Parts: sequence; C-alpha cells; structure tokens
Amino acid sequence: MPTLPQELFERDASIKEIAQEMLRNGAQSPERIMLSCLLAYRQQKQLVDQTRNLVIATWVLATVTVAIALTTTLLK
Repeated sequence: MPTLPQELFERDASIKEIAQEMLRNGAQSPERIMLSCLLAYRQQKQLVDQTRNLVIATWVLATVTVAIALTTTLLK
C-alpha cells in the first residue's frame, strides 16, 4: 500500500481526505481503504490508551514521591 503524505496527519485530516488520497495513490478498493482506516484507528486508540496510562503512572509516582518527601521531612 502506498504511503500517505505526513501533512495529512500533521493537520489532522478527515477520513474522507485520507481515503481520497489513498485512491489517488493507487489503493485498489474501498474495502482496502476501510481496512487501512480501521487499522490506523486501532493503532491510534492504542497509542491514546498507552499515553493515558503513562500519565496516570507519572501522576501516581509524583504523588508517592511527594508523600515520601513530606513524611521524611516531618519525621526529622
């Protein structure tokens, strides 16, 4: 499958625009476009989930670090 211009993703192009570009670049069928879009959606959703989990883990780590620092300070 031909690659798509990065510019489409940088400006958050719609699925319709991406599908049109795929057809221009030689995609053979709408079904193939749909499968590609579904795969891209799954990958994007996975990335969002991983990012959310990383943010939560970072927040928990920061909270625990502050709690340890405060406890250490108060016990001195």
